[in-house]
Amino acid sequence: MRHVFRNCLARTNIVYMTFVGCFLIIFSILLPLSPLIAQGSSVHKGPIFYLEISGNSGPAVSGNAEHLIFSTGKLFINGHMGYGIGKVDGNSAYAIPVGINVFHGIKSSHLEVGLGLTYVKGYRAYYLGREAVLSKALYFAPNIAYRFQKPSGGFFLRATFTPLFRIKEYAEPDRFPDSMKTHANFGVALGYFFARKRETE
Repeated sequence: MRHVFRNCLARTNIVYMTFVGCFLIIFSILLPLSPLIAQGSSVHKGPIFYLEISGNSGPAVSGNAEHLIFSTGKLFINGHMGYGIGKVDGNSAYAIPVGINVFHGIKSSHLEVGLGLTYVKGYRAYYLGREAVLSKALYFAPNIAYRFQKPSGGFFLRATFTPLFRIKEYAEPDRFPDSMKTHANFGVALGYFFARKRETE
């Protein structure tokens, strides 16, 4: 029985590491290319680094990086990725949120909508004796938010509502029933926008 349990644990760790590796590669490619992709815009260029409480990160507090990847007129699309840690009922929880956000306008205040995926380990747990077995699930993470971001750079704020819809449970699915498929999260993100000046032609 222990051998079977260890094999299952090894497989879920492989899935977890594969998920992390793929998105790290994708984000590392998009980040340096984003100034080229977003050539049509002279505002909202540059990286944003922020801490987010809950929101896309579920039960965790996450550190995130975000960057403009596409713009047309006053419409802006950013890509983001992060890593978070937290506690649920005394157990450690980990989260990896990735996704895109869309907002409009060149002022400081924006309505934002977004789509993403979040991998969370430890949102729920069941116990085999004294040992906690943690959930390991991939969630679909749409969001709607208020975004404060000055075009000239500086303080960054986002207040968001992000329901998480479970796509797949990588631990033992029978232990984590349908009643645990959805989590409604409110989140707050605080950080700094390093505005990039437009190059003179």
